[in-house]
Amino acid sequence: MRHLENALLLFARLPRPNAVKPRLAAGLAEHMDPAAAQALTLALHTAFVEDLLDAMVTVPASLQLWLDPAGLPEADALAQAHQWLGQKLDRAYAIRLQQGETSGERMAHAFETTFAEGAHRAVFLDSNVPDYPAKVIAGAFEVLHRVDAIIGPAMDGGYYALGFAKNAYTPGVLARKTAGGNGACKATVADLQAARLELLQLPEWNNVEELRDLNILYRTNKQSSFKKSRTYALLTPHEALLKTLNMDLPAMEDVIGPDHVLARLRGLAARE
Repeated sequence: MRHLENALLLFARLPRPNAVKPRLAAGLAEHMDPAAAQALTLALHTAFVEDLLDAMVTVPASLQLWLDPAGLPEADALAQAHQWLGQKLDRAYAIRLQQGETSGERMAHAFETTFAEGAHRAVFLDSNVPDYPAKVIAGAFEVLHRVDAIIGPAMDGGYYALGFAKNAYTPGVLARKTAGGNGACKATVADLQAARLELLQLPEWNNVEELRDLNILYRTNKQSSFKKSRTYALLTPHEALLKTLNMDLPAMEDVIGPDHVLARLRGLAARE
């Protein structure tokens, strides 16, 4: 079946106090009690993952949640993961633990494990894009029938998604690489092009790492279905704070209306 040929690799950290989103926690702590800032940061991280799981189970793919165990022994990390998610969601996905010292090594391990198990196409997705539309990820899998790789640029210069067709997987692209940070996407695109892979870029997206990113997330989803999410419910009581951070928004046409992105993906000529 087609969904067994596609694998969606959602990467996240196991939610533990003081172990997630340090830049966001530091930004919030400038406006509220530090303990409250840490609690809100942890709650947002948890909501990001749960909202994405709810959305991505609709994608025709084998959904895998790859957790960074945050220093816990494997058995303890898996026990905490199952305690967290077992009663909340329908568990139409697998829970796995990331392996490797760098984020590049962890992604490579996940890709290689998934391809060894029989997947024909695999897409890494970071959990810092909680409002990302499932239909665009579904479109990415469609286009991986026709191109070698896809990448999703983040507004901070990193990337939130990276995908390969099995016969085009190039582990050297991930060597000593990180998905986050300024320049990571540009360097990875250069490596993919140097490997002569046919590449398609997904729309640029807001990667939520800092307080200003929460402002963008909140403002760009006031009229979207994401307004009904766990994440948005956590942000609404802090609207006054978020308003103090208002700035000119980046060009977000793809975020607000991804349908034309899907049309572009589906309009690509099929391979001979």
